[in-house]
Amino acid sequence: MQLKAQAYPLPQSQSEILKRVDGKTTVTGLIQSSFVPQPQFDRALAALLKAGLIRETSALSPRSGPAEARGVVTEENDLDFTHLI
Repeated sequence: MQLKAQAYPLPQSQSEILKRVDGKTTVTGLIQSSFVPQPQFDRALAALLKAGLIRETSALSPRSGPAEARGVVTEENDLDFTHLI
């Protein structure tokens, strides 16, 4: 994962979410593992997206090849950052 060159402190809710983004975990998985209440999670996720620290991707079409071969989780709202590594 690549972050912007500038460092700045993040609120705890954003930090809890960001440290769990691994390129394979879905938004649902982030919600479950972060233990951040849903309304706060939604605001924090929106702030991370707006800041450009994360990018949301959608599931790929089955016609583009087996997802397992590409290491892609095929649920909606997948956050995939493996292409940044």
